Amino acid sequence: PRDTRVRLPEGPLLVLSPRGARDGTPREARLRAVDPTRGELWVQGLGLSFDDVRSTGAPQAAWSDSTVVVALPLYDGSQRPPDLRTLVQVYDRDTGVFRETRKVERINKTDQPLLHAFGEVLLLRRPNTLEILR
Repeated sequence: PRDTRVRLPEGPLLVLSPRGARDGTPREARLRAVDPTRGELWVQGLGLSFDDVRSTGAPQAAWSDSTVVVALPLYDGSQRPPDLRTLVQVYDRDTGVFRETRKVERINKTDQPLLHAFGEVLLLRRPNTLEILR
């Protein structure tokens, strides 16, 4: 029903959007940081097809005091065995400048890393490991 409201968290939101032609050629996935009061803060191309990112599940993100980390689950069923991995991409919180990408191999579709923010530190949790990202 339309009478349901959603309360958004304070501060910027991340939006995944396409860029490119609608003529059947691949559209690039773009990450946008949008502040509800100040508008768009920055835009960063992900170097991946928007349709591929959209079809593999919801990305997750975490904000620390200085960085934004985005985990993008990827699945390539054309390979045998299927290629399951997550790209963990790190950006500067204020400017959107790209810092690094890590490829995290997954055992199965449910082996999705979880991101947790604690001030200046970001944690990448998996079933058997815990990694600190700064």
